[in-house]
Amino acid sequence: KVYGGVGEIQLLRKMYENAVLSFSKAIEIDPFESAYYRGRADAYRYLEKNNEAKKDEKKANEIEKRIPSSFVRSSNSMGPTN
Repeated sequence: KVYGGVGEIQLLRKMYENAVLSFSKAIEIDPFESAYYRGRADAYRYLEKNNEAKKDEKKANEIEKRIPSSFVRSSNSMGPTN
């Protein structure tokens, strides 16, 4: 959770490369937390790495389909919608 929180702060501070690294570390620790993939997708979008962003969004959706909706943690998507 620490790395995910750091990633969120880095997104807010427009430190997108660092956010990618933090979310990647969070994913290594907990690969079943969809919010980390969504956060990394936001960072990728800001970096105009749309293919990577789409892959992470797809992975987040796959994870969320496997878990009952009451257990899915909400994530505030802050990235551009392009």
